[in-house]
Amino acid sequence: MATYAMSDIHGLWDKFEKMMNLLNLKDNDKVYFLGDVIDRGADGIKILQYILNDPHFTLLMGNHEYMMYQALEEGKGKLEINMEYIQWVLNGAQPTIDAFLELEESRQQKLFSTIKNLPVAITDLVVNDKKFYLTHGCYSELEKEGTLYLKDIDDPILFVWQRVDPNEVILQDKILVAGHTISTYYHGKYEIFHNKSDIMQSNYIDIDCGCSCNNEDCQFAALRLDDMKTFYVK
Repeated sequence: MATYAMSDIHGLWDKFEKMMNLLNLKDNDKVYFLGDVIDRGADGIKILQYILNDPHFTLLMGNHEYMMYQALEEGKGKLEINMEYIQWVLNGAQPTIDAFLELEESRQQKLFSTIKNLPVAITDLVVNDKKFYLTHGCYSELEKEGTLYLKDIDDPILFVWQRVDPNEVILQDKILVAGHTISTYYHGKYEIFHNKSDIMQSNYIDIDCGCSCNNEDCQFAALRLDDMKTFYVK
């Protein structure tokens, strides 16, 4: 059994499919996808449905899933033109909206219900005696341990929008794995960032390698938590 973390595929089915072929997941393998499946690329809804229906995957809420939830919440699963909708569109939602509107209403409602009930963090994942804190954006030490949902927390913005200062990570005895911030922000490379020279000693790892940046260097990344091995596709 192997355990992987991925993040920020942003509707790019070709890169997602390449990664699935590269990893060749076995029956007991597990993948934690740390949000931002949708928007920008054309196939966000396709990837979202794939992940939600594949037992290998656990999906956490990213800021793009959170914007989708906000845009649909007022209309109880139906899109209405409001400030949340406009914010979502300005952040690359149009391909996702177009695909969502092509779904039957029952499937739209089911997808909305699923999105709003996604976890925002898993604070206590143990793999090979190492404890991981998984989230899309940033963490909070003020919340209870376990799997956190919107109903459990006061401020989802921290988890889905805020960025980590790699010099100020204060989690004790845990390794924070997140996406959201493109790794070039930290070290100028489209490669997984870790805040110590040795990834095995790091307590913050950023796995968003900017796969939707639309240049020849950006990559889609996966991190195997069992041994901290990294995988990339372009």
